[in-house]
Amino acid sequence: MDDIERKTLPWLNGGFDMEGIAAALAFLLVAVLLGVLWGPLFWVVFIFFVAALMASRWSNRTPPETANGIVAPCDGVVVSVGLAEVPPELRLSQKPMMRVRISSGPAATNKVYTP
Repeated sequence: MDDIERKTLPWLNGGFDMEGIAAALAFLLVAVLLGVLWGPLFWVVFIFFVAALMASRWSNRTPPETANGIVAPCDGVVVSVGLAEVPPELRLSQKPMMRVRISSGPAATNKVYTP
């Protein structure tokens, strides 16, 4: 049951960056101040508060413990796997190489540190 909950409710496994919390609290303060002037302005800026919290989530990840496993640098769904020509900007060998395309949603907790 724990594995099912982890797959269907992944945001419960994450935390928040301190910078994201500070930005979200700034939006909340602005929302309260503008809400004093006019009520609907509070809800407009409150959307930015929620977006700042969602954008600053940090997931606790544990890579698989297999010798032959491949770990992707981001969350998402594998869209395609196949050979593709290497862009010349990468300055790699010009032979076709394996390309894995990953599609992730706008609310994914991607903190991609690889180029």
